Amino acid sequence: MCRCIPSCYTAALGGFMVKRGGAFALCLAVLLGACSFSSIPNGTYRATYQDFDENGWKDFLEVTFDGGKMVQVVYDYQHKEGRFKSQDADYHRVMYASSGIGPEKAFRELADALLEKGNPEMVDVVTGATVSSQSFRRLGAALLQSARRGEKEAIISR
Repeated sequence: MCRCIPSCYTAALGGFMVKRGGAFALCLAVLLGACSFSSIPNGTYRATYQDFDENGWKDFLEVTFDGGKMVQVVYDYQHKEGRFKSQDADYHRVMYASSGIGPEKAFRELADALLEKGNPEMVDVVTGATVSSQSFRRLGAALLQSARRGEKEAIISR
């Protein structure tokens, strides 16, 4: 059963009925449709920004679907010179010193949470990586929207 909308899950299956038929119908529709990836053809889908940020980085999200399920999630930033933030030792040192977490761990936590929850809006902000977490959610929403239309890539503006 999909776990992306825990409050609806509880309301619909937790042993009680919501008195308002509309609210129950809405929760049920969300439960049955929002996390369903059966309409997304197998393959890898990507979302990224149109432009690099002021420091020369552009983050991206790649999600692979197989058999109606998310099977792999990759999130990272790529510098205009080609290096990846998760692999950049200097960036790691600075980020870890200021926030207590490095980019590789933060990005892995975000990716794992999306695999578990199936919905980018349900992914919690990673402490020390707030901006990346917010960007991850935005890219995730764009990716799912374009993937449901059969488009392999979503490019959004900042």
